Amino acid sequence: MDYSDIREKLRRRREELSQIVERIDHRTKERFSEWAGELASFDNHLDTGTDLFLREQDQAIRHRAEKSLEDVDKAEDALKKGTYGICTVCGRPIDDARLSVLPEVQTCIDCAKELPDDETYMLPQGNLEPNEFWDEMAVWGSSNTFQDGENDLYEREDEPL
Repeated sequence: MDYSDIREKLRRRREELSQIVERIDHRTKERFSEWAGELASFDNHLDTGTDLFLREQDQAIRHRAEKSLEDVDKAEDALKKGTYGICTVCGRPIDDARLSVLPEVQTCIDCAKELPDDETYMLPQGNLEPNEFWDEMAVWGSSNTFQDGENDLYEREDEPL
């Protein structure tokens, strides 16, 4: 396999993934209320729900792009060490066709089928137990926060995940 071709593919992949992260960071750096463009959210539950879904979708895409950037780093390190194209699980060579399509891949197809699907857990926090998940999500508010006067809605800033 031509490693200069692989290096170029990894470079292009890094650039593409970095642009995705940069665009999402730029789009999500402002407060949610400003991003949604609404003066008040109490009468726009459907619009707010859609906007929140889109922001969560952006965060999931960003998380996946960051994970892929880590895989690109690992592939570049493997190229430097001379271990590129060797499955990190079983130690057998990875098929050239697989590497040409996914140059950052670390496992052969057989081992990839056996590994747990990391796409199942898209939360940036990783795998959380049910009460841990609630603790993470409660930061964003619940049915007994703002309207009960505990916090002023306009003083609360969105906190990125």
